[in-house]
Amino acid sequence: MKGIEKSKCKTMDGGEQYERIAEVFKENETAKKLFSFLERKSEYHVLVQNQIDVLMKVSVTLIEQEIDLYEQRCRPLLEGKIVIPKPIRNRTNQLLREIGEEGGGRRRVSASAFANDIRTATSRLLNDDVLVAADFGDHVTLIENDDYRGLDSKRDTEEEVENIFRIYPEVLDEKPLVAFPCISLRNVAFIPIIAQLRMELCDGSGEDERGGLLVKHIHQGYNALQRLVLDPPHIEDKQLFDVRALAVLKRLKEMGLLRKEDVFEQGLLHVPSTHCTSYFPERRFRFLSDWNPDALTQSDFMDRVPLHNAAYRSTLQCFRDRKSTRLNSSHANISYAVFCLKKK
Repeated sequence: MKGIEKSKCKTMDGGEQYERIAEVFKENETAKKLFSFLERKSEYHVLVQNQIDVLMKVSVTLIEQEIDLYEQRCRPLLEGKIVIPKPIRNRTNQLLREIGEEGGGRRRVSASAFANDIRTATSRLLNDDVLVAADFGDHVTLIENDDYRGLDSKRDTEEEVENIFRIYPEVLDEKPLVAFPCISLRNVAFIPIIAQLRMELCDGSGEDERGGLLVKHIHQGYNALQRLVLDPPHIEDKQLFDVRALAVLKRLKEMGLLRKEDVFEQGLLHVPSTHCTSYFPERRFRFLSDWNPDALTQSDFMDRVPLHNAAYRSTLQCFRDRKSTRLNSSHANISYAVFCLKKK
């Protein structure tokens, strides 16, 4: 549209252009007043003239910024040229209904206001709580959030998630990454793509933090890798979480975001063997111990060895399949663990 107007202007002489600009300005009452000030600018004192010049430059800059914002953050969503998560599409459609197709709706929303609203909805994709507290009078418990608008692998795809976060990348870094939010059945599958996008798009979330995977939770003290091997207390289907979290660990390994030395350095065998009380994550434990069997006999700062604890916490078959082929049974610690297994 801008290109069409420019080509028209080239065919007009100065007078015709002036008349066309005047017509456009007079279509709006505010613009009409502004045009009147500009027409009489020479009649004002030089102090007023200078301020008019400043305000005009500021106005032009703001209009240019608004147009750029529309092109970059609004137009891709409004024209439907990219796929985006359903909560964002729903919010976009809701805003369009409020504005009205012809701009005559009950809200006068600018491009910046529209973008801010969608940015908030995009932030909620990461930070919305799967569970909320419910007060039953004599006790408070966590229940599923019926208004959950976060990431959901049953509904959203990685392509949709990547598209929206590339438009609003600052959302990935708006918190100091104190906790990686995607640790539930609904959103755990998105950990790899979120970590990858953080490394690419966010300053300070690169190699040292691996896109936030190594940043510890401010309250729990665990980072995302460690939480991936834990038994989340609020998840009922723990076996399903074991399967999904294992798939995430395998993908992080393929991406180079999970490394062999992490198994020991991050305590990925120590954490589940000492902190998982109601369910032992055998699939994840087996995957990590197969990858780095030496970590099974490496003691932590309390002189605890993962194999000792796991021998009591997991099924006998899990270790029977591996103790003769994967491990050096001459090692004193392993011999003790095998002895325990036999007694069990």
